Amino acid sequence: MATPFALAAGLLGTGEAISFARKSLKSDNLIERQNGIHGLAMADLRSILPYLNDDEMKVRQAVVEELVAHPAKQHQHALQVIPG
Repeated sequence: MATPFALAAGLLGTGEAISFARKSLKSDNLIERQNGIHGLAMADLRSILPYLNDDEMKVRQAVVEELVAHPAKQHQHALQVIPG
């Protein structure tokens, strides 16, 4: 099943896992896309920033949830790009 693997993708950090998370973001299944955001955010928070402009509100919400959940100093630049 794709969903658990997408979530684990960021933890594993392998190229294959990250590639799978990116592939999940292109899915027609909204839940897979949300989980792709969460998985990719674990590997590279910056890579989810373009999805702040996604057509689906739930995908945008997943991005914001990840940005808020990881407010470490190294990610402050990501919080500054959210339109106010």
